[in-house]
Amino acid sequence: MRGLFTVLLATALATAEPPPRPQLHQLQAGDWTVLVALPDAEQPWFSRQLRFDWSGLVVHARCKDTVLIGSPPKEADGPPGISLGTSDEFKDALPLSPEDAEGSGPLVKLGVGVIGLEASPPGSRKKPKRVLSRAATNHAEVSPTAVDFVQEFDPAQGGGVGWRLEKRVELLPDGGGFRISRHLLNTGTRAIVGSWFCHHWFRPGGPGRTGTVVAWPFTPTVDLAKGPDSAALVGGTMTLATWPGAFFAVITGFRTPADNQAMVRIPDTALAFGFRGDWLPPRHALYVQGDICPEPFLDLDLAPGADRRWATTYSLEESTP
Repeated sequence: MRGLFTVLLATALATAEPPPRPQLHQLQAGDWTVLVALPDAEQPWFSRQLRFDWSGLVVHARCKDTVLIGSPPKEADGPPGISLGTSDEFKDALPLSPEDAEGSGPLVKLGVGVIGLEASPPGSRKKPKRVLSRAATNHAEVSPTAVDFVQEFDPAQGGGVGWRLEKRVELLPDGGGFRISRHLLNTGTRAIVGSWFCHHWFRPGGPGRTGTVVAWPFTPTVDLAKGPDSAALVGGTMTLATWPGAFFAVITGFRTPADNQAMVRIPDTALAFGFRGDWLPPRHALYVQGDICPEPFLDLDLAPGADRRWATTYSLEESTP
């Protein structure tokens, strides 16, 4: 029976149509090339669309010939591969109804829209979800070095939860990398309380491996939730001593916004690629499984009419041993 199931699964995977890919816009200046996903309301590409909108996702970045996000071309003239890139997510969903204290009904998720729960399949405890009403996202302007996005959600659709999210992806004028800026305005009648974080799926020089180094500019507190014997922390430098297949840690102890950065050293070079954020984060999460994903968090508590701005800057730099 197990063999039959394997054959049926393999057949289904072989015959299933791949999900549509997004339209991409290339930013190019100096040594940098960045591919940015554009919105398409009719063809939601991202398979995890219940979690975030892929509009504005940097799916590929390289400086000269060094691939930092995504994969190199499979053929000499072929397109570069797409990875998850810089995936923004608003972690917490709010009940559509203010009276739904348990969150058992439809939920409003920033960056997505209204999400509903469906009946669980027989024998499953998981409750599948589907998008009931999606926020409208449109890019406002495209240029050779920047893309601007605006996402809006009507409070009338969200039980009083509404927002305007502006996002800009731009190459830095000095050729030093690229920046993603965000501006969130609460346009509803209910407070927006929760957290935001960004999945940073980096692969500088290729997928993570034994000896991968991630560095912070201070000595953090590290809670190793998975793979506790596979990493060594000395000062602000963490080295993955053995490759566990998957690794997860929570990084805390940030003192000022200047601590909000993480650099991944590129093996066999004197370079490192990473990000700097302009806010004081409550924590970072570090997830490694092939790609290396340092995730900065931001707490949000916006009254109606209040707003918040934050940005992350990405750069390729000389690494300190």
